Amino acid sequence: MAKIHGRLQSFQWNAVAVAGIVDGSLNLERPEVDSTTHDTGDTREFLQGRLAGTVDLSLKWDEADAAQSAMQTDFFAGTSRAIKFRMQTAGSAHSIDGTGLITSWAPSGPNDDAGEVSVSIRYSGTITENAQ
Repeated sequence: MAKIHGRLQSFQWNAVAVAGIVDGSLNLERPEVDSTTHDTGDTREFLQGRLAGTVDLSLKWDEADAAQSAMQTDFFAGTSRAIKFRMQTAGSAHSIDGTGLITSWAPSGPNDDAGEVSVSIRYSGTITENAQ
């Protein structure tokens, strides 16, 4: 089994790489739709539901980073942008691409640590898996 370093993960907001990623997770879901009727007898039947997803990031806050600044501006403006999530940046890395809107922007300033911001981004519309 090929293993990869989590530290090679990357995320782009509006085609600009986001700096300062401490942790990132991609959460995709395709819930089932119950299609059971009286005709199905003693069993249930299901259809595959619609694809949806979120990206959650923990960042070391950097006001000088163009992508982080743009994300904050877009959060307050309610602007959606192109997003790209990758588990690794080299080789045949796959990306999960789409349009995202920021649903949560939570900066924090701990007393004995660097400032951070936690971000939640919801995919809106088509989500595609792409080989690089």
